[in-house]
Amino acid sequence: AIAAAAGDRYRTTAAAATAAFSLDLDQAPFDDPLVREAVNRGLDRAALTGAYEGRMQPGCALLAPGVPGYDRDLDTTDCPYGDPAKPPDLTAARVLVEQAGARGARVIVSAGADPEARAVTAAYAAGLSAIGLRPRIERCASCAQTAFGVRSPDFPRPAAFFGFGFVDDPFLSGELDRLGSSTDPNPSADDWGKLDSYVVSPPQSYVAPLGHPTVATFLSERMDPDSAVVQPVYGNDYSSWQLKEGE
Repeated sequence: AIAAAAGDRYRTTAAAATAAFSLDLDQAPFDDPLVREAVNRGLDRAALTGAYEGRMQPGCALLAPGVPGYDRDLDTTDCPYGDPAKPPDLTAARVLVEQAGARGARVIVSAGADPEARAVTAAYAAGLSAIGLRPRIERCASCAQTAFGVRSPDFPRPAAFFGFGFVDDPFLSGELDRLGSSTDPNPSADDWGKLDSYVVSPPQSYVAPLGHPTVATFLSERMDPDSAVVQPVYGNDYSSWQLKEGE
């Protein structure tokens, strides 16, 4: 309602953070790449980000906007599982689950620690049921096979986003060691982008990214909306706000 009535002085900006569902690759059914791909293909990112009280921008990249290596195309229209702003391909996801012989496989989903996480988790579990899995939401975080989490590092270096619990992959480990040891991430931004694509794309599909939390900026009619600066880590920079000329 605010966006419709006062769109000239209200906007949302993606923060340097990523929300995603971790997948336990050491346990069935997520030890099968077909099932991991199915989860990503069946993930209704637009609906789930809406369950987060509308304060999230759907996307399927692990790196967040503003972070070296972030690829907007990978995050949006070139997402390997389809445009995250559009409904998912549930039929393709069900076929993959069938091919893996995982129809009816039990999946323990972490309940989440706060109301927003619980709302997203409930919608996620319903989506897992829709593709043929049998989810059960439990409060036991240590026994969960998949869980919702948000990576929001104090300093947005690319390496900080690769922490959703991946399989023992020698190539991934080697690249993280090589790129993470650099004191200047900008020259290796392309390499970080390639590693992001490797992790989130099939056949790896090591994690199921959901999107990026957003920061809302809503100003009064007396304020100059062009003056407002949003810092990607800390949010609105209130010291940048200015009155319009003559106010």
